[in-house]
Amino acid sequence: MFQFTKSHLIKGALALGFGLAVMAQSAEAKISVLSVATSADRGSHVVVNAGSKWKSKPVVVEVGVKSKKTWKWSRVASGRTDKAGKTTMCSSRTLNAGTQLRVKSGVKVISTIKIVRVIQLSGCGYMPPIPVVASVAPTTTLAPTTTLAPTTTVAPTTTTTLPPPTPAPTALALSAATDTGDSQSDGITKETSLAIVGSSQANSSVQVYVDGVISGSPCTANGAGVFSCSMGTVTEGTKAVTAKATGPIGESVASQALTVVVDRTAPTISWSMNGNHLFSSGNRAMVSLTISEATSSFSASDLEITSCTTSPNCVIGNFSGALSSYAFEFSTISDATNGGSVGISNAAFSDVAGNVNASSQGPTIMHDVTGPVASFSLSGLEISIWFDEQVFGFDANDVMGIEIGPN
Repeated sequence: MFQFTKSHLIKGALALGFGLAVMAQSAEAKISVLSVATSADRGSHVVVNAGSKWKSKPVVVEVGVKSKKTWKWSRVASGRTDKAGKTTMCSSRTLNAGTQLRVKSGVKVISTIKIVRVIQLSGCGYMPPIPVVASVAPTTTLAPTTTLAPTTTVAPTTTTTLPPPTPAPTALALSAATDTGDSQSDGITKETSLAIVGSSQANSSVQVYVDGVISGSPCTANGAGVFSCSMGTVTEGTKAVTAKATGPIGESVASQALTVVVDRTAPTISWSMNGNHLFSSGNRAMVSLTISEATSSFSASDLEITSCTTSPNCVIGNFSGALSSYAFEFSTISDATNGGSVGISNAAFSDVAGNVNASSQGPTIMHDVTGPVASFSLSGLEISIWFDEQVFGFDANDVMGIEIGPN
């Protein structure tokens, strides 16, 4: 596999008549982030050069077609960048003029370019043309003479053209029905029964592999070359999914790998706060919470006041945060309120794979505007003191002299 720099692509265009079809320029590094290149050994293919910021990341290339005022996107190819943030991808898609091509990592769009002319991507099974060797016509046999020996006849040269091998499957993706969570095209899912869709030689048999091991039974591509293969049991974690096709002339090489992340673990919540007592209405207690994994669906509306002694005088405000860290303030608007508790109900939000949270009880904040009141009792020469609420820091030094008169 070759990767081309901009200068290589220009030289290739002068020599072969092809060249760079489209190119996106990074706003910061001024390099080609996403392009379509043509080479003698690979044909037309997609080149990603995202830079070290996107090194070793799963990336997806999608083509967009404008329908009325919106763009509809479909997968062209997927792969993983190397340590320099580069990768090349093959696909058998046709890119029409006026469409757009973009590269994503997860939900982040890295770069988008416009297609200015029709481009036919060559596909992973592309074979460079085999040059035709002209046959050499037999030479004329010279009649023997008394001085020359007979000339040996040269047999004509023949050329044998081998049939092209079975092309590898392309455009592998999780089926929309089994790609759960925030996106149906990011390859992140919580599903237990997964299916891989893609393109292959018409009527070929397709076998899917997970980390190089067969997964599920082979499926058959239809007459248009579209297939959908059910996979076997896939455990949690990041997986490399490939496929091979078997046609009339044998089995193909493995397709480019599709990165699939299987996450079936529900997010959990931990709470913390900087104190749990309020001393007057308007006082605020800052409460923080941390979610065990990133989510884009958690908001202030997911917080609940689970108890308030004089509802609705407990208030949640100044909500902030993103991904997995959030904070808010708890306050009361009446001195008659003794406090309240906060929490999050079951299935209030989900992680990027679609796993929902379990209910979680947060802290209880007390609101106390009166000091403790002491009471005394006498039994013989022993005086007992008790308070109407728990006190802190009280000791014998706090007791003043008490004069006991006659009974």
